[in-house]
This record gives sequence, structure tokens and C-alpha cells, in this order.
Amino acid sequence: MTSFSSTCKMIALFAFLAASTNTLIAQAHFGLKAGFNLADVEAEPDAEPDTKMLPTFQLGVIADIRVSKYVTLQPGLLLSGKGFRYEFDFLGQDITATSNPFYFQIPVNLMFQNNQVYFGAGPYVGLGIFGNSKAKGGGESVSEDLSFGNSNDDNYGPLDFGLNLEAGVKLPGSFRLGVGYGLGFANVLPEYYRSPDSSVRHRVLQINLVYMLRDKGNTKS
Repeated sequence: MTSFSSTCKMIALFAFLAASTNTLIAQAHFGLKAGFNLADVEAEPDAEPDTKMLPTFQLGVIADIRVSKYVTLQPGLLLSGKGFRYEFDFLGQDITATSNPFYFQIPVNLMFQNNQVYFGAGPYVGLGIFGNSKAKGGGESVSEDLSFGNSNDDNYGPLDFGLNLEAGVKLPGSFRLGVGYGLGFANVLPEYYRSPDSSVRHRVLQINLVYMLRDKGNTKS
């Protein structure tokens, strides 16, 4: 009897979650997001030579789920470029090197908005999927694929997580222009290279354009 009762409770719970998910999807207003990232890292101890911002990009989809008149929950699924660049001298040659990992990133922001502006914040988690490192100088160029894991053969740990900050304005025609900042909390060094005194954390300044898709049930952006 106890097993049967537990099974019934589990079925009821799954039914409730399914109904809640369908309700949220029905209330969601979806959008396409693309933007320009300026990526860097914060390294401990300080990196030598100093790292500089690396231009890269982000691309994906978001959803606005209305919580109240001025508040929405905004999850998303983004391909987001991160990394850094640095310059140094080697045997009299000026070398520019870059490291550009890409992550499948899921942000979940709590947004406050009206008809003109929006702002908010929330956590994100990202999974490293591909990337490359390049070095150019003396008329030569070399490139290598990046790998994600925790061994001595890997370049980055597999996961990144942190905090998103975002604000912007709503434009005519369902467009939004925003700026954001990704503050990484995760030490993205592979575990093999970590120590109590060593860490690398992503920092990303974002400029993005969003186009909110219209549907019959939701014509406001």
C-alpha cells in the first residue's frame, strides 16, 4: 500500500510539473539574441604578460515569461564566446596570441521592464564545447583546437558559472538594444592545474541586439 501511495504521489507530481511547464511555455514570449562580446579573464596570480580584451560573439534564443506587470523571468540558450588575448616579444618578434573558448550557456535572469527600458540580473551556467587558440607574429600563424576537461591535456575545465547583469532599451519593431556583463565565479582551470593560489575566471562585456518574435497570443514586446 505504501508503494502504491508513493507511486500515485509521484504521478501527481509529474502531472503538476508537466501542466506548469505547459502553462509557462504558453505564457512565454520568445526572441532571437545576437551580440558582440569583449572577453577577458581575471587570473590569480596576475598573468604575465597582462591579458587584453578579445572580440568575439554570442548567439541564441531567449524567452520572456511574465511574472507580474513589470517583472519577467528570462531564461535563454546561448552560444557565447569568451577568452582573452595577450601580446609579447619572442626573439625580437612581436607575437599576438588569443584563446577563444565557446560555451553553450543557460542564463536565467529576473528582469524589470516597462515599455521603454529593462534591467535585471541572474545566474548562468555554461558548458565548454569548442574553441581555438592562435598565435601570430613574424609573418607566421599557428592555431590549435581547445579541449575541455580536468586532465593535464586540457585547456579549460568543462563548466563555467557566474552572474549576469543586463540593461537596455526597447526599440521600434520588436527590437531591443542591450548591454551586459558576465561575472564568472567558476575557476575554469582544469583541476590538474589548480592550486589554492591559482585561478582563472571569465569576464565578458556584452553588447547585444534582440528581436522578439510575435505570436497571436502575445503582440507586445
